[in-house]
Amino acid sequence: MKKKKYYKIMLSFLLIAALVLTQLAGAFAEDSAGVGSASPKATAQQETAAGTQESQSAPTDAAQQEDRSTAASGSSNDSSAASSADSMQQRSGQTESRQQGTSNASENPSGSKTASSEEKETAQNQTAKAGEASAIDNSTTLEDGIYTPDDVSFTGGTGRVKITVPTITVTNGKAYADILFSSKSYTKLQAGGKTYEPEADTSNGSLFKKVPVALNKDTAIVGTTTAMSKINDIEYSIHVKKSEPVNDPDTPAVDNRTDLADGVWVPDSFSVSGGTNKVIITCPKVTISDGKAVATIVFSSDKYTQLKANGKIYDGVTDSAANTSTFSVPVALNTANPIIGKTVRMSDPHWISYSITVRMSVNSGKYTEPSGGQDPDPSPSDPTVPAETKDLKAGTWKVKSDTDNRMFYLYPKTGTKYSTLTVKGEGSKKNMTATVTLTGEGYDYLYMGTALEAAKAPKNQWIKAKVVNGYYTYTLPVSALDKNLTVSAHSKKLNSWFEHTIIFYSSGAKAVPSGTSTTVPKTKKKKDKYATSGKQTKFKKSKKKDKVSKYKDDSQKSTGVVNNRTALKDGVYTPDSFSWSGGSGRLAYIKCRKITVTGGKAYATIVFGSSSYDRLKANGKVYSKSGGGLSTFVIPVKLNANNTIIGRTTAMSQPHWIRYTIYVKKAVSAKAAKKARAEAKKAAKDAQKSKLSLSKSAPKITGLKYKSTVKNKYAKYFRIFRYNHGVSLLSIDISKNTALYEEYTKNAKRFAKEDGKVEYDEEGKPVARSQHEITEALYKNNVVSYLLVPEKFDVPAGLDKQYIIVRTPAEKSYVASNSALSFLDAMDAVDGICLTGVTPEKVTASGVAKAIKQKHIAYAGTPESPRYSTIIRKKTRLAVLPGSLIPKEISTKETLLNKDKIAKQKKQAETDQKKLETLESRFTALDIPVILDRSQQEKSRLGKKEWIRAYGEIYGSAKKSQNIFEKEVKAEQK
Repeated sequence: MKKKKYYKIMLSFLLIAALVLTQLAGAFAEDSAGVGSASPKATAQQETAAGTQESQSAPTDAAQQEDRSTAASGSSNDSSAASSADSMQQRSGQTESRQQGTSNASENPSGSKTASSEEKETAQNQTAKAGEASAIDNSTTLEDGIYTPDDVSFTGGTGRVKITVPTITVTNGKAYADILFSSKSYTKLQAGGKTYEPEADTSNGSLFKKVPVALNKDTAIVGTTTAMSKINDIEYSIHVKKSEPVNDPDTPAVDNRTDLADGVWVPDSFSVSGGTNKVIITCPKVTISDGKAVATIVFSSDKYTQLKANGKIYDGVTDSAANTSTFSVPVALNTANPIIGKTVRMSDPHWISYSITVRMSVNSGKYTEPSGGQDPDPSPSDPTVPAETKDLKAGTWKVKSDTDNRMFYLYPKTGTKYSTLTVKGEGSKKNMTATVTLTGEGYDYLYMGTALEAAKAPKNQWIKAKVVNGYYTYTLPVSALDKNLTVSAHSKKLNSWFEHTIIFYSSGAKAVPSGTSTTVPKTKKKKDKYATSGKQTKFKKSKKKDKVSKYKDDSQKSTGVVNNRTALKDGVYTPDSFSWSGGSGRLAYIKCRKITVTGGKAYATIVFGSSSYDRLKANGKVYSKSGGGLSTFVIPVKLNANNTIIGRTTAMSQPHWIRYTIYVKKAVSAKAAKKARAEAKKAAKDAQKSKLSLSKSAPKITGLKYKSTVKNKYAKYFRIFRYNHGVSLLSIDISKNTALYEEYTKNAKRFAKEDGKVEYDEEGKPVARSQHEITEALYKNNVVSYLLVPEKFDVPAGLDKQYIIVRTPAEKSYVASNSALSFLDAMDAVDGICLTGVTPEKVTASGVAKAIKQKHIAYAGTPESPRYSTIIRKKTRLAVLPGSLIPKEISTKETLLNKDKIAKQKKQAETDQKKLETLESRFTALDIPVILDRSQQEKSRLGKKEWIRAYGEIYGSAKKSQNIFEKEVKAEQK
């Protein structure tokens, strides 16, 4: 009897011990993984397995034999002991459930199921639950790109295994997370019905890349660990928080595609306009993923909670300790991007409009995440600052110098850089200046200070470049030696300031005679004359036939089959002219080497200004690159017509297809070809001359034939020429008799010299300009020329780089000139207006006033401060602004008596010019052409009235406008 009791007690203790050991084993196993114990499912499986092993042990066999021999007499005691064991086991299971936060372990005290069947059922449940996660909705409103989560949390396990999400990748509107377990023992991960393997080279845990996740929701995953005595699946639920934008019409969708390589980069420069200047906005980094750019925008205030950009509203991450608000938004590089920030600093939330420009190039530096969570210095490659400074006495010194070397290079290109330092005075009266020389010619002014300070400073404080030995040289004030000093450089081409750093070293300084130069005379280099401007008029002659590039059928039929038949005889020809357009603006040029005619069909040899294009879609086929070096393709073309081509660039982490249009001009007869070449050259010259002054004769335009001239009798500030296909050329002189004349004349002459030439940076790489940059430059000439093109006509390639394209008849216009409103009302063309910049009470045209009352026309702010959100929402296609925005001419000569008055006028003119150019830049960023109405600046009454003919041409009412004007002339003559 004692022996029987002994076995029963032992059985109870062994069952309890099995449960305790199971818990300890689970905890120890996850500890050994470096991170934590298994989930409830894994723990239950271990308990079941432990129970199975225990039931097969010797004590259990002894107990079973004893039970059989004393079944009757000991039944009550057996029941009591079993009940006690089951009770303790049940309490232990409840404790385990409470520890894990759930109860997946299913103990069966009645013993109706064997331990092995329980283990099999648990495994089946695991498989079923993993399969239940097959439908992960990972769609998101975030733009494609790489993002950092706002927050990450998870449940499951005991918490010893840490799960983090370093990055989120959005591809085609779907979110994928990189999931990192802090243990190296995780061999696979199940999510969304798929199994993922860890990265092989992970040193800080198990990293699973691009796992689909539902942002801002719980996502079920199952991790498989080998840390325990046997392989176990552990269930988790992760919650990846990332604010997702909602659609909003107040800003336009931006084209954030770029040819720059994927990665995280520091911008070359970042500029902001708009707002109240009370908040500093910075852009520490730009992330490029799959050829799309996402900028990190930081406000120096934690009160900015939302940002409108790219047609969406983005939530910000605020940091009260750092007093910042941070946003990640898609941006179009190297052009203006409108953004609208919401601040809650005031009693009522306010939306404030800005325009930001993020400039990047192939020379942009890589971004390195700093320790402590602070953004790096905007110039990560600042020169090293020495520990000690040597005191230099009055005199002239040759000193070592350096810069941040981000598109700002001191002479010479290689080797040690030197500057000439002039020291005057001593002690507190010491004054130092340095003469520095740059290798490039892109900066016409320098300023010792930030870009914002430079933009606000009067022009007489800017340091102008002087050409010494063929190099741009500047004399800068130096506040200290052996210290990184902020210097800003003004790009004459982009009309923007860029911040850099410069340092002058006292160590190794050598005394030199006054006037010593650190440069040697520059040798002149020939410049290529290929078409960065979109056209090519000079060609190298070649008699060698080119073979058609290898090709295969384009299954997507991205381009149509071209009719490349020609009347030219078989042979090799030089094009009469070649032009191109399209792309992202990052390709410097496309040129056409030759035309090969074989079997009465024309094939063009097309060369890209890059070696990264390996495929070209054209003629319904996909052509392979021919040879090495620059990307060259020989493809069928239809001569004297637009041809669509789509090039694949491999410059990014993944190949991207980019669309272009090319126009190859070639006449059939030798006489006609000679004439065509002459016309092409004349067209190029006419386009240059037309920027300087109003043409008396119609300019030659590639692909168009001149028809007639609208002869002005009284108006002096515009000209109209008509061509075939219903195209007209409207030229407006915006600088004559204004403060713009002197500067814009210089611009027009400079553009004429540079037109058709490829520019190179300091490293010899071709420099390209986006279409927005080209269009902005077109506004900064004496004469702005608009090509008025019927809606359905296909503009010959390259003309958008010489003229501003306006589709006719114009519609959805923002008209901020009262005179223009009156002209449109007189022509019954009020339907072409959707917005006005004239306050309703000041509108003089009755038809327009009626349309405003009927809400057919809305008010969208003054021309000085347009409501861009309304302009974008209405899908505006043309802006007509008053000529009063043009800076007034300073006609009075400066004398001692009126010096202060003239200075004020000049300052006002500079302010007005900046405002006008900012307006043009912002409308250009929105792809909205701008026309300046100078009707009220005409001297005669009929000169003012004749402007109705210009609007007749724009709004498709040429005949009606002519009749109205003739009535005005007759009335004047009476």
